[in-house]
Amino acid sequence: SPVAVYTTDADHRFAMVNQACRLLLQRPIEELQALTPHEVVAPEYRDLLHDQRDARGSVDNLEFEVLRPDGSRRWVRASVRAWDGPSGAFAGQVGVIQDITDQVAQRQAAEADARRDPLTGILNRRALDEVLGRRSEQPVALAVIDLNDFKIINDEYGHSVGDDALRAVAERLDAIEGVQAYRTGGAEFVLLACGWSAEQLEQAVPAAVSVTGTGLSASLAVGVAVAEPGEAWGTALEPADERMYADKRAKRARHTALRRSA
Repeated sequence: SPVAVYTTDADHRFAMVNQACRLLLQRPIEELQALTPHEVVAPEYRDLLHDQRDARGSVDNLEFEVLRPDGSRRWVRASVRAWDGPSGAFAGQVGVIQDITDQVAQRQAAEADARRDPLTGILNRRALDEVLGRRSEQPVALAVIDLNDFKIINDEYGHSVGDDALRAVAERLDAIEGVQAYRTGGAEFVLLACGWSAEQLEQAVPAAVSVTGTGLSASLAVGVAVAEPGEAWGTALEPADERMYADKRAKRARHTALRRSA
């Protein structure tokens, strides 16, 4: 994209603004000369720019959003250098700006994709790890969920049916209102629910999920624990995992006992 260039005077108002800069900001030169760069920056970035406005020397690669008169925004990368007048006093700055809106959109999309499980579309282990260190003033219930007999499903019905089962489980868990679902790998999922008790979350998780078009019902092993107010959410992960494996063993034992009695 064309490089936008501007200068400011000692009062920080725009002095010279090239055509690329005027097009980027969508403002005529007459309007810009009554404004400062601080006034065309999106509000949440103004402190960043304000910290640099009296700075001597130079600063490079500042990234922020500018606000156009119609309310639309553009991401820019700016390099700013101060210049002194004949007396050595601060006389203004020269700024070089590049529109990086498309690059930022691509970067944000890549970052979002990196936090999503490509098979199911729900958040992945990386996204979960980002929040496990958080603490809150209310309890946070955490459930670890595993799809029982996933290997048998893959072996007897094929990996495409196994994938369908994972997608069905993810869709069902992600539909639970007030809960954030993650696929953490293999056939394992995690749910987080702020302000919920262990009992509430355990009751919200289905015992089994139907796999559309297969006639299969995928049973789930569930373990739930709670991070108390002030505790890191991740403190509930290990006890929930242990309870999930206990539930898996108990269900396997019941299934074996039923087969023997039959």
